[in-house]
Amino acid sequence: MAPAPVTPDHHPQPGMITGGSSPIIIRQADQTHLAPGQAGFHEHEEVEESLSITEKEKELIIKALRKHRGKRKDAAMDLGISERTLYRKLKEYHINE
Repeated sequence: MAPAPVTPDHHPQPGMITGGSSPIIIRQADQTHLAPGQAGFHEHEEVEESLSITEKEKELIIKALRKHRGKRKDAAMDLGISERTLYRKLKEYHINE
C-alpha cells in the first residue's frame, strides 16, 4: 500500500482520516475559485441559442442527412446511432428530409 499523501509540513491533507494502522482518504470535490465578475454556477449568462437537447438532436439529424444527401444509412453511421433509431427519430421529430 502506498504511503498517505502529506503536506510539506508533514500534516495529513484535508479529507484524510488518520488513526489506526493506515489512513483512510476521503476524496473531496475540486474547489475552483473565481475572480469577481467571472461566470460561475450561481450566475446566469444570457444565451440566444436554444439549449434544448431535443432541438440540438433534431438539428444534428438534419445536418447529417444533408451532409450525406439523404442517405439514411450513412447519416445514422455518422451520428453513431442505428438506422432503426434514425428512422424512429425522423418520425418522432416529423423530419421529412
